[in-house]
Amino acid sequence: MPSALAHRTRTGSWLRLLQIAATISLLFSGSAWAQTANGGGVQSAKVQAAHADWRRLSQTEVNCVDQSLRSQRTSLWSLIQRGVDPSDPTVAKLRTACRAQARAPNTSVAAHSGSQAQAAAVESALDSAVAGKAAADKAAADKAAADKFIDQYSTWDEKLHGVVAANIRAQQRYRFRLFKFATLGE
Repeated sequence: MPSALAHRTRTGSWLRLLQIAATISLLFSGSAWAQTANGGGVQSAKVQAAHADWRRLSQTEVNCVDQSLRSQRTSLWSLIQRGVDPSDPTVAKLRTACRAQARAPNTSVAAHSGSQAQAAAVESALDSAVAGKAAADKAAADKAAADKFIDQYSTWDEKLHGVVAANIRAQQRYRFRLFKFATLGE
């Protein structure tokens, strides 16, 4: 009898120790899970809001800001991942510079004057005439190539197609099927 009691006591103590370990592990993992769920949810919402705000801007402005940030060895995406939205003071200067750059008039057109502008207009007209003739030549060549393709591949060649058709017919178990429809009273 003493050995049975000792065995029961040892087994009971091991079970009790196992219960305590499981309880402690659940307590610690539960609090960590709660912190992750709450903190991660807030962070995720902030990132999503920042991403939505950046998407409302013009693509030109977003590209300009991203290019400026890349010259500083960072990127727009890394700012979005930190929850930085377009109204944040850290990107206000970049956005202002990008807007000013987009509004600046194109000075290369204004630089032409007098005969230079006339020469550019004549050159542009010649380029468009040459491009129009090239397009017409290409269209005529494309039509000729299409006609040749259709003539070559739309005819029945008994030596080729007849043999293929005969092989297909030989492989068929039934050539025709008869369908009966109960709705029609067949």
